[in-house]
Amino acid sequence: MYLIDCIVPYPNLLEVVTEVWAEHPYRDKVEFRSHPKAVYEIPDYKLYGDIAIARGMSVQFLKTHYPEMPIVEIPMSVYDILMAFNEAQKSHPNHVALIALPNATYGVDELGKSLFANFSIYELYRDMNYGNVVGRAIQDGADFIVGGNAVVEYARRMGVPCSLITTSKASVRQAIDEAISLLEFSTDQRAKAERLQTILDNISEGVISIDAEKRISVFNADACKFFGIRENYAIGKRIDEILPGLDNPDLSTMLGSTFGSVVKINDKDYSINKFPIRIDGNFSGAIMIIQKVNVIRDLETKIRQTAYSKGFVAKYGFDDIVGKSKPLVQAKELALKYSKVNSSILLVGETGTGKELFAQSIHKASDRRNGPFVAINCAALPENLLESELFGYAAGAFTGASKSGKTGLFELAHNGTIFLDEVSEMSLSLQGRLLRVLAEHSIMRLGDDAVIPVDVRIISATNRDIENEVKEGRFRRDLFFRLNVLRIDVPPLRERGSDIIMLAKFFLELYDRKLGSISHEFAPECYSYLLSYGYEGNVRELGNMCERLSVVIEDKVITLDDLIALFGRADSDPEEDVSEKKRIQNALDSFKSKSEAARALNMDRSTLYRKMNKYGIPD
Repeated sequence: MYLIDCIVPYPNLLEVVTEVWAEHPYRDKVEFRSHPKAVYEIPDYKLYGDIAIARGMSVQFLKTHYPEMPIVEIPMSVYDILMAFNEAQKSHPNHVALIALPNATYGVDELGKSLFANFSIYELYRDMNYGNVVGRAIQDGADFIVGGNAVVEYARRMGVPCSLITTSKASVRQAIDEAISLLEFSTDQRAKAERLQTILDNISEGVISIDAEKRISVFNADACKFFGIRENYAIGKRIDEILPGLDNPDLSTMLGSTFGSVVKINDKDYSINKFPIRIDGNFSGAIMIIQKVNVIRDLETKIRQTAYSKGFVAKYGFDDIVGKSKPLVQAKELALKYSKVNSSILLVGETGTGKELFAQSIHKASDRRNGPFVAINCAALPENLLESELFGYAAGAFTGASKSGKTGLFELAHNGTIFLDEVSEMSLSLQGRLLRVLAEHSIMRLGDDAVIPVDVRIISATNRDIENEVKEGRFRRDLFFRLNVLRIDVPPLRERGSDIIMLAKFFLELYDRKLGSISHEFAPECYSYLLSYGYEGNVRELGNMCERLSVVIEDKVITLDDLIALFGRADSDPEEDVSEKKRIQNALDSFKSKSEAARALNMDRSTLYRKMNKYGIPD
């Protein structure tokens, strides 16, 4: 019979633990001992149990003095803390301080601030002096303390009102159930290690664990959702009694793992991975990983779409960059020139100007055109995920890591180009790693000490004022100089004049064809509107506008009233933001004849000639 030792630091918790254990279905199968001991008494006390249950700082002391004993922590739930906050409210405090371990304070800040005018959190660690922390909180103005038993004792000694974070029955039951599950895993040391490792390595969706008698010991939240079975009902039941479909074929007869077998349960298809555990040839239990088949299909589709969107093959070239305006032509000529060398390129431009289009075009025109083009948005992922995406990781580098490790994007881009979009959003620590790649032309996977040489051309892009980011200390100066060897300023749409009309016609024809709409055309009166619109989203915004027009407008000819109805008046006042001279010049550049230009400007031809003469525009 297994023995569970439970450390109880205050009397009320002893009552809760006693009550929960009296109701537990395993009370006749497992020996359970409660020890009313304060934290400081643990070093001088001897425990003999197979596993220990404790709360708060007692857990840290047990791990120090009983390193070989499995320890299960009674969680300090948000509900428990809320009950203590309710007690605090009764005293109408001016400033409440919560003093507890980090895992208890996480996520509580907003709750505390919603209940109290002044609220502070002080995190405890094992080597801290509780009295000093309580004293610091009082010096900071706290007139009410919320915390665990030891914290409350110090607060009372200092004469400060306080409330104890008590533990609910649900939290105690959760800890006891977890302890019993761990004990069932530990038929011997090898079985425990193998079973725990199997869970850690293979957990994904629904997880069910059974023992040698096929009784369920783990039935996680997703398994409950899938099968409509409560965890407390499933635990201890035989798998062949409540889910017989999972025991076919008989799990105890399986000699090896099976993957991807499809089972229909409650008219739904599930993919099951089964991992039998055998010790010295004898069946000791099994782990099952369950996924819904439709979720797997959706995930496969998403992975393919993600891989495609990352651009391992460049889709576009310079011919796909539509426009003939002087700023765009100059940018394209510069980009084509840069494509002939391998130096780093920095693309600077507002959102939606087509920076990735330039990056792909440079790659396709370069000597690396037959190599991969790998793109990643540095702002789309949190720092830890972005680091593993860029540099990869070794097998077992961290909990949940793939057994086979992962190849990073720099390795995938070998002999090709990597495009780092929104590079200015990268954290300073990652900027340091990127600088090392640029300097040494090699990378090191997370959790590995092997240096892997890479031959990669780096094109980066930003929509920020990167010089100002450097000045403000948010972007490393040395990395900026490494990336800014060759620079292209991609012009915003408002500076491309006649390109606006050309792009509008291009996008309208594109979406008419793509969406199966009628073939639309703009009325001449629309051109003045299009030329004076603000386009904060640049080319992307213009494309979106044309897509919307293609879907919504049922008549062949799109009128000015249609544009105003869908998009409002032009964002910028043509008389203020776009000078009349410039609008006239844009119209003349956009149309073959002066008659067409005059119609686009909503003026007759004689007025056009008079204004051309006024502004010195050559005939």
